[in-house]
Amino acid sequence: MIDVDETEPSGGNALLIGDTAIHPASYPKTQKRLEAHGIAVRTVDVSELIKAEGGVTCCSLVFS
Repeated sequence: MIDVDETEPSGGNALLIGDTAIHPASYPKTQKRLEAHGIAVRTVDVSELIKAEGGVTCCSLVFS
Protein backbone atom coordinates (compact mmCIF):
# COMPACT_ATOMS: atom_id res chain seq x y z
CA MET A 1 0.00 0.00 0.00
CA ILE A 2 1.28 3.45 -0.91
CA ASP A 3 -0.19 6.45 0.86
CA VAL A 4 -1.09 9.50 -1.19
CA ASP A 5 0.40 12.81 -0.19
CA GLU A 6 -1.79 14.42 2.47
CA THR A 7 -2.18 17.55 0.32
CA GLU A 8 -3.50 15.42 -2.57
CA PRO A 9 -6.39 13.42 -1.11
CA SER A 10 -7.65 12.35 -4.55
CA GLY A 11 -4.17 11.36 -5.74
CA GLY A 12 -5.02 7.70 -5.35
CA ASN A 13 -7.41 7.77 -8.29
CA ALA A 14 -5.04 5.97 -10.63
CA LEU A 15 -5.44 3.08 -13.01
CA LEU A 16 -2.81 0.34 -13.10
CA ILE A 17 -2.43 -1.31 -16.50
CA GLY A 18 0.28 -3.94 -16.45
CA ASP A 19 3.27 -2.29 -14.80
CA THR A 20 2.23 1.29 -15.58
CA ALA A 21 -0.08 3.57 -13.63
CA ILE A 22 -2.25 6.06 -15.49
CA HIS A 23 -2.26 8.97 -13.07
CA PRO A 24 -3.66 12.53 -13.02
CA ALA A 25 -1.00 15.15 -13.72
CA SER A 26 -2.57 17.30 -10.98
CA TYR A 27 -0.99 15.19 -8.23
CA PRO A 28 2.80 15.35 -8.70
CA LYS A 29 3.67 14.56 -5.08
CA THR A 30 1.75 11.30 -5.17
CA GLN A 31 3.25 10.56 -8.58
CA LYS A 32 6.73 10.80 -7.06
CA ARG A 33 5.70 8.36 -4.32
CA LEU A 34 4.54 5.85 -6.94
CA GLU A 35 7.74 6.21 -8.91
CA ALA A 36 9.81 5.81 -5.72
CA HIS A 37 8.18 2.39 -5.33
CA GLY A 38 9.20 1.39 -8.86
CA ILE A 39 5.87 2.04 -10.58
CA ALA A 40 6.08 3.57 -14.05
CA VAL A 41 3.66 6.49 -14.31
CA ARG A 42 1.98 8.01 -17.36
CA THR A 43 0.28 11.28 -16.51
CA VAL A 44 -2.85 12.63 -18.15
CA ASP A 45 -4.55 15.99 -17.80
CA VAL A 46 -7.91 15.30 -16.18
CA SER A 47 -8.26 18.72 -14.54
CA GLU A 48 -11.75 19.21 -15.98
CA LEU A 49 -12.87 15.82 -14.64
CA ILE A 50 -11.42 16.62 -11.23
CA LYS A 51 -13.68 19.68 -11.05
CA ALA A 52 -16.62 17.28 -11.19
CA GLU A 53 -14.97 14.90 -8.68
CA GLY A 54 -14.09 12.44 -11.44
CA GLY A 55 -10.83 10.82 -12.41
CA VAL A 56 -9.09 8.29 -14.60
CA THR A 57 -11.00 5.34 -13.16
CA CYS A 58 -14.27 7.07 -14.07
CA CYS A 59 -13.20 7.10 -17.71
CA SER A 60 -12.26 3.44 -17.88
CA LEU A 61 -13.87 0.42 -19.45
CA VAL A 62 -13.13 -2.93 -17.87
CA PHE A 63 -12.94 -5.95 -20.15
CA SER A 64 -12.72 -9.45 -18.78
